[in-house]
Amino acid sequence: MLLDTTKTALTSILKCDPNMTPQRGKEIVRFACQDPAHAPNEKAIERIVRRREAAELLSVTPRCIDNWATSGLLHKVMLPGRTRAAGFRLSDVEALMTGEVQS
Repeated sequence: MLLDTTKTALTSILKCDPNMTPQRGKEIVRFACQDPAHAPNEKAIERIVRRREAAELLSVTPRCIDNWATSGLLHKVMLPGRTRAAGFRLSDVEALMTGEVQS
């Protein structure tokens, strides 16, 4: 929770911004004043690891990672704005490490 003085200062700063609409300013202040324990649940951003990093984590070769991706054991995630670059979800790699993967 923010102190009242911090809330007042934030409101004043947002009012000075010529690009800030009053509605958007109120949304930002409301968001900043939320108790983190009661904040809306947003989907966590999943960390993507590159092929080589996945191989190092699993103590295998990058070619093995390619084979697992081809067989469907690991699922490739295309990186935004790229045509060939792909990675793997860290949670999928960790699931392979712990043996929790279902093929």
